[in-house]
Amino acid sequence: MDLRGYIKNQGQIERAKRLAIKGLLNYQPWIFSEDFETGVGLEWAHGRTTGLVYYPDIDRGLIDNSPELKRLIIEPENYKEFHQSNAMLRRLYDGIVDEICDKIGNISNTTFLDVGCNTGYFPQSFALRGARQSVGCDREKGFSETFDLLNELLGTQVEFYETFYNPETRRISRIGQHDVVVSMAVLCHLSEPLNHIKCLSELAQKGLFVWTLVNEDIGYTVHYGHPQGHYKEDNFPLCFDNDVTCSEGLLRKSLELTGFNHIYEIPAGNSTLPSFNKTGFTLKGFLGMR
Repeated sequence: MDLRGYIKNQGQIERAKRLAIKGLLNYQPWIFSEDFETGVGLEWAHGRTTGLVYYPDIDRGLIDNSPELKRLIIEPENYKEFHQSNAMLRRLYDGIVDEICDKIGNISNTTFLDVGCNTGYFPQSFALRGARQSVGCDREKGFSETFDLLNELLGTQVEFYETFYNPETRRISRIGQHDVVVSMAVLCHLSEPLNHIKCLSELAQKGLFVWTLVNEDIGYTVHYGHPQGHYKEDNFPLCFDNDVTCSEGLLRKSLELTGFNHIYEIPAGNSTLPSFNKTGFTLKGFLGMR
């Protein structure tokens, strides 16, 4: 989302940069200014494992003393490719949001919940399109700071809850039912995806959208490695940042068995971003409607 038209002062950009350094604003495709942009598009489009933030005037000493920041900050010579890839990612995200809204119709009386919302691109998008309520939840407490900044910029009132799916209880605490529940690339990190779908279906009164890796096999496959990223404390069988793939047939059947009698594949709009993953599987989205 291009936020340059919403920025009111330089202090807001500086707040965004501080959030990025803290790891709280980097994955989703936001543009704050000509010298500050975030997004994972380059990794998805070209398989790069470095570069989620364009911040050319960052103190280079910070990078020298932090391997994590060195991985995070894109070098200026790679900016053009970074910018173009994130533009494709924004088109993909916006296309998905528009397709969901089109299937629902008038969303002015609709409540949305994004489980695993990261910095809130989808909750903010639904709010800007006129949703009655838009909520995001994630396991990273600090995202509340990011939500505060984005609400200030966009004039929205999107809510954030620090909570996430607990694979032991198979529940998400502190979160009640909403009309539409969204799950973007979360299922592919959980070793028991069918239990997660069941949990989400109990929160979704009208619709459930799941975007995840799919394979051509029957059932689902868990590809275990070592937990990466922010969640090194995760233990077996939780496998965040590893790959879990479901067959398309299993996803459709799961939505059907959890009470969704109309199931639509949601295309990625006019984005040309490849469905990149190191395993070679495809990312697809399905919306189940009651």
